[in-house]
Amino acid sequence: MDITGGSNQILPNAKEANQYYYESAVTTRMAADFENLRREILKEVTQETIEELKYYITELPGTKPFEEKLTDGGFSEEKIEEATRLKELYRKRAQMYRNYPSAQQINLDLLSSIKNSFYTYIFPLIEEGAPLRTVMEQLREKIVLPTKELLNKNGMHDDKLRYNEDHIYGMIYYLTGMCHLNWTVYKKK
Repeated sequence: MDITGGSNQILPNAKEANQYYYESAVTTRMAADFENLRREILKEVTQETIEELKYYITELPGTKPFEEKLTDGGFSEEKIEEATRLKELYRKRAQMYRNYPSAQQINLDLLSSIKNSFYTYIFPLIEEGAPLRTVMEQLREKIVLPTKELLNKNGMHDDKLRYNEDHIYGMIYYLTGMCHLNWTVYKKK
């Protein structure tokens, strides 16, 4: 580009020109999903639930009810009530955006990560008979805070899902209710 002369003169007093190339602010797959979600909502792009997500949002057969699972895991009645509220808080937020492909992918990624982290870091504590307080401290340290950091990093401009720590706990209890997480070791019959 000639900036110092000729008929396409842009900056007649410039001595040199610098060209800058900026990388997209989207640096991860999840960040791209958050950006795509915004566009999908504007254009009302929806779809049926993706197969992989159906696994997490369908209750697995032959398992105990939510409250009983938490009771078996040592939760008090008050903690069960709070867990129920948080599960519903997440469910309602996810339900609002359930038909948007990118929201489905974000939820799939989060639920999958939470389930796998739970069985990597938390369930071994449960198997060892760790007190519920220790289990909950590690749940926060190993799952809730890293998930919050992931959301803050990738969903920096998210103004739709806006998941916070309560929603993350809600995802954990939602997975419990769908029988993907156990809070005690059940003996097979």
